[in-house]
Amino acid sequence: MKMPRTAFALVAILSRACLAAAPVVVASAAIAGCADENDPKTWVKRLDDPAQRAPAIKRLDEMFNAAMGGASNNREDPKVKGVIDDSIEGLTKTYTAGGLDEKTRKDLMKLIADMGDPRGGPALAKAFKDYEPGKNDEDVKFAAQGVSRLSNTGKLTDQGLIDALWDCFAKFQPSKAKSIN
Repeated sequence: MKMPRTAFALVAILSRACLAAAPVVVASAAIAGCADENDPKTWVKRLDDPAQRAPAIKRLDEMFNAAMGGASNNREDPKVKGVIDDSIEGLTKTYTAGGLDEKTRKDLMKLIADMGDPRGGPALAKAFKDYEPGKNDEDVKFAAQGVSRLSNTGKLTDQGLIDALWDCFAKFQPSKAKSIN
């Protein structure tokens, strides 16, 4: 079957257009897929998206615990410090911004406290300031563990955090079962 010249010209033009567009499509797919899933910074960026926040916290926790396990629980190890340096400020910002569901808030506070970094101080202080007996006891428990970790390493220097801890302690009511813990 013979093709008319105009049809042949049209096919040639479309073929060139497709070939010219192909690198753009491939490049944009590569850019979208180039986020390194093993880089804490990738997961910190996802903390801003409520739909991705819980998985991001879980993944950052896994990265931190893997680094700690590989470093014999030495927070001064370069791999552990790398995970902490890349994520603590984003985690702290997420906690202090509020608006978290109970499970996410608790998991986030536990991770911040486990990291034992002074840059997590504002989040620890917020947990103490927001304490309401029977409502967020787990947050306060983890925050207290974080403060203890900072104190034991000589990094507890934030007077605002210390004051928040004392204010929280004054709110404890031994008559409430969860407060005893």
